[in-house]
Amino acid sequence: MELKTIKELVNSNININIDNTIQRREFVEARALYYALCKEYTIESLATIGRSVNKNHATVIHGLKNFPIWSDQSVSLSSTYLDIKSKLELLQDEMVLEKNKNILLNKKGIVFA
Repeated sequence: MELKTIKELVNSNININIDNTIQRREFVEARALYYALCKEYTIESLATIGRSVNKNHATVIHGLKNFPIWSDQSVSLSSTYLDIKSKLELLQDEMVLEKNKNILLNKKGIVFA
């Protein structure tokens, strides 16, 4: 999964731009949500995840540490996390199916340009 895909899902579901460096709660929590999803669905380093939203790795660590607490306190944040997570699962399944389809076609000697 790509960071860009996760960022687009978070931005569209919360209706804010997590690239914005505003430190209001909704932005900080949205970025923490993004960090949690990125850590779960990518193999990117914390530094790379942070750079994707103009933050450093220490900020990502802080967000990851606090996200479960904030999620427990906010039904909205928790439900948004679960909603985006289910969308990512579907995308991931589609990617696996497409990859398997291509492997099967290649084994049969069918190659699409």
